[in-house]
Amino acid sequence: MNYRAASHYFDQIQSRLSPQGVNLQTRLIVSENATASLHDMVKRENADLVMLVAHGHSGERRWPYGSVTTSFIAYGNTSLLIMQDLPDSEIHQTRAEMAIRESKGH
Repeated sequence: MNYRAASHYFDQIQSRLSPQGVNLQTRLIVSENATASLHDMVKRENADLVMLVAHGHSGERRWPYGSVTTSFIAYGNTSLLIMQDLPDSEIHQTRAEMAIRESKGH
């Protein structure tokens, strides 16, 4: 059921963007390990840029990035465009960020 819903969603996006001249290619992969599958797909497709949402499904606010995004930061080898999906007021600063602010007198 999830596969059909995702496939339908991608078909709708493609039908909206194709008349505007956007060459859109979609990939729908079923896997037990989303992070590993995404890394594999990026490598297989020889991607130049990976666009990610900072928190994705979990929306964990204690850290600036979720596990998938953190994995691409730490282990990926492509350029990243990360879109923050939480307002600034909901993101907790890391200890490193707090230390930088303190050292600069902010």
